Amino acid sequence: ERRSGWGANGDDAHREEDTISSTFHHLSKGNGQHVRHFSLKHRKIDLEFRKEKEEGEDGDYENGLGYEEDDFGDVAVSQKRSKRRRALKQSSSAGLELNGKARDTGYFYATVLIGTPGHQFEVIVDTGSTYTFVTCYPCASCGQHGSNAPYDAAKSSSYERVPCGSGCIFGNCRASGLCEYDEKFSEDSQVGGHVVSDVIDVGGSLGTPRIHFGCNSLETNMLKTQKANGMIALGRAEAGLHRQLKKKAYPPGSYDGTFGLCLGSFEGGGVLSLGKLPEQHYANFVTRKTHTSTVKLVKGSKSQYYNVEVHRMFVRNTELTKNMGGEGLMEAFRAGYGTVLDSGTTYTYLHEDVFIPFISQIEDKVENDHGSNFFRVNGGDPNYPNDVCWRNLNENQQLSESNVSYLFPTFNLTFIGVNEEELPIQFLPENYLFVHPNEPNAFCVGVFDNGQQGSIIGGIFARNTLFEFDDESAQQTVKISPKVDCDGLREAMDFDMATGATRHPPPPPAPRAPESPGTPGTGFDRDRAKEAREQIMFKVMIGGFIIVGTLFFAAVGLARMYFWKIKRYRQFSKWMKLRNETDEFEDEDDDV
Repeated sequence: ERRSGWGANGDDAHREEDTISSTFHHLSKGNGQHVRHFSLKHRKIDLEFRKEKEEGEDGDYENGLGYEEDDFGDVAVSQKRSKRRRALKQSSSAGLELNGKARDTGYFYATVLIGTPGHQFEVIVDTGSTYTFVTCYPCASCGQHGSNAPYDAAKSSSYERVPCGSGCIFGNCRASGLCEYDEKFSEDSQVGGHVVSDVIDVGGSLGTPRIHFGCNSLETNMLKTQKANGMIALGRAEAGLHRQLKKKAYPPGSYDGTFGLCLGSFEGGGVLSLGKLPEQHYANFVTRKTHTSTVKLVKGSKSQYYNVEVHRMFVRNTELTKNMGGEGLMEAFRAGYGTVLDSGTTYTYLHEDVFIPFISQIEDKVENDHGSNFFRVNGGDPNYPNDVCWRNLNENQQLSESNVSYLFPTFNLTFIGVNEEELPIQFLPENYLFVHPNEPNAFCVGVFDNGQQGSIIGGIFARNTLFEFDDESAQQTVKISPKVDCDGLREAMDFDMATGATRHPPPPPAPRAPESPGTPGTGFDRDRAKEAREQIMFKVMIGGFIIVGTLFFAAVGLARMYFWKIKRYRQFSKWMKLRNETDEFEDEDDDV
């Protein structure tokens, strides 16, 4: 039975006998066969969903992390309400360059530095995972992961052991005194280990905060054979990377916990932003180029996932209905675990009541538009003969990544906004097509039947579409901006060639504890107080020089005025004396 995968799987991969070559992806092998591997998380959630259905539970199932989903959701909401603060004018943010693509790796990953000195890790970006983990040393059962070395606590001076207690934000306390986790998935993949604490460098102005993450000492099957040696969790959970960074940001409140995801076109790549994108880039690639819709996030049956409300769906101008009989699809989008946004699931998986009319309309419109020029070919996996793929027989118009956007029909999803308004958003064919792994000049539909489990909007939906997640504000939303040039945005941002993170100035120094009590309430230590005194003395000295100079020039002016008056008085006296003598002489002449 074909099952969709929850999380980072859901793409095709080659298999030689029973050896799985990669996690979360399809990868070509020499035998020319393709086997679709589905997401580990989705398989796990499928099991949980079926178990809940069988036991008649309604969200009270306790997962492998040791907490109940509904309780966790209430705690998260309570924490958000009690700790929410206004963002400071000085905001912190970072950007990570994404690599990988659906055809080659089947997942999208970033490169981060963990530990001191920093060690590089290729980590899958997953909005559906609840905690971050990496491969650790020693580990006899872990994979090689290409040339990516594991995390070695003994080589990191900033490593800290996480004992049971408040630091155990995921996993369970065990007899060893450590916080341990053990995840099993329905296709027999497994990961296990213990929680550790170390610093992570994600670039930008976020600096190198300390986070808690999983240190794998057990990996099996697909988790063991993939090239990536870790995963960044961006799910709605306390251990999510964005929530941990929000708590550790300096100055406090400078990072608001939002993040954005913009995947490149068929060639892969893209950008993960932690916080706001640089203002000039946001204006050039988003504000001036497209329209942004603010979609409301809702609470589904699993509170750690990003659920949205979808009421209607169109293929070009044709509205889809259940069995095309006039009944709307709103209830189908709400069925099962609802409609979830998950970057870790490569492709998209729709509830059967949505998938059947969708694929039918795609086939009808392609046939009406191109007739016999578009020839149906088998998919890359013989186990799934119903995959829908086409090759163009017109030699003058070969199918390529540059022309599928106007050769295939567009589609619209009508989301629900924060004010319960309908928000129709148009998506291009690149948001549901992928390049055929074997046939040249051929493309396949990357949307598959998910039975009655629910609907998963996978990673290819984010191709040249910016998703901005904000589950920390009062109105929990995801902003969707279609038709964004994510490849151009990636080129415009200044990424470090070594790590793929945005370059950043040194983070502001953390406040130091005072060496002595000092003056109560000042918050100054001795060095800062000395510096303040020196500044005050300098200002006093400059002021003194100004006053002395003013008095000096005033005195000089008064002196000059005094001596000028004396000189004038003497001259006047001489003149009066001379005049008197002249008058006396004239009187004597008159007497004679």
